[in-house]
Amino acid sequence: MPAAVWNFLLLDRRRTGAAQILTDLKDFFYQLRRTQLLPRIWNHSEAAFIPKSNNKPGISGVRIVHKLDPIGRRYVKALWQRGHHPAAYFATGAVANRRSEQAVLQLRLLLYRLHQCKISTAFTKFDIRNAFPST
Repeated sequence: MPAAVWNFLLLDRRRTGAAQILTDLKDFFYQLRRTQLLPRIWNHSEAAFIPKSNNKPGISGVRIVHKLDPIGRRYVKALWQRGHHPAAYFATGAVANRRSEQAVLQLRLLLYRLHQCKISTAFTKFDIRNAFPST
């Protein structure tokens, strides 16, 4: 779409571009605080594979570092971590009183039920064991 169409759709007639963007950002951050949820897109990232120099073949020989969204990363570091937010019902592992084994069991139960309903599934488990050399 041409830029004029985007300006017509997104910008308020009473404000200029910079003022409108500031207002939209304030509304966006207000909604984050109100719902106590971060945008799901901030949970997705591109992975970069860095060699560990441990002479191991395959995935054991690389460290996976995620290139997170810079706005989301800074927001979480500067503001989100200052608050006390309830843990999501699906959160496990690094959450107090929840174990990663619980998440795996819940997922396996879900996969079993989907299999019984003849629904195809795929399961990918990421394990951070041996992520960093202990030298």
